[in-house]
Amino acid sequence: MNLERIINEAADEADEVLAGIRVPKEARPAIQEWIAARHPELSPPAQAKVSTGVLTILQNEGFFSVTERRTGLFGGEDANEIAE
Repeated sequence: MNLERIINEAADEADEVLAGIRVPKEARPAIQEWIAARHPELSPPAQAKVSTGVLTILQNEGFFSVTERRTGLFGGEDANEIAE
């Protein structure tokens, strides 16, 4: 299975899948639901890789606002380090 294709497919549908969500921490469960519904054949590690890949693309494309990005893609980064 081509995970890159699935990552790109999910990222392309982000506006619809993540309607009203602009925080990565809240986006992850919605993306995981999309993956499980569209690609139930994926193993849990593959699903995690797709979810992380989608969030990375969206982050890089500026999908999330600057203020929310400062909290970190995965919620663990220090806001000051990200802002620098």
